[in-house]
Amino acid sequence: MERSSENKIKAAAVIIAAIVLIAVAASMFSKKEDASQADSATTSQPSDDVATSSDSSSTTTPDSWSAFKNGTYTVSDTYSSPGGIEDIKVTLTLNNNTITDVSVVQEANNNESAEYQEKFQDSYKSKVVGKALSSLQLSRSSGASLTTNAFNDALDQIRSQAKA
Repeated sequence: MERSSENKIKAAAVIIAAIVLIAVAASMFSKKEDASQADSATTSQPSDDVATSSDSSSTTTPDSWSAFKNGTYTVSDTYSSPGGIEDIKVTLTLNNNTITDVSVVQEANNNESAEYQEKFQDSYKSKVVGKALSSLQLSRSSGASLTTNAFNDALDQIRSQAKA
């Protein structure tokens, strides 16, 4: 009887050790994968401000964009945030495929959204004016990824409107 108890204890210890080893291995694999993803994200985007045309998150490629008509274009759209549905209105002026002016109007539904939208407002314009519409795609701007994504969607809509 005493041997049976010892065997059960040994078996339980082996099972616990195996579970611990599996958990440690999974944790190490997860950290390695996270680091690998961070490295690939860092190398695929040259800066935190403007992504190149090779940005895979873009739904439209520069090869499919032809010349754009000069003019002023406005797009109003909505996007989802943790605080609810947000509105964004982008007005952009083009001259020879170059953005000469841009404005973004937003009204936040809550304080957190207002904070991110304000950060975006403070940083986007210098990254847009003077740039070619055909290749512009902002990456997360000042931590405001949802606002930046909505802005990029508006750029795609403007590209469609402005196609020559």
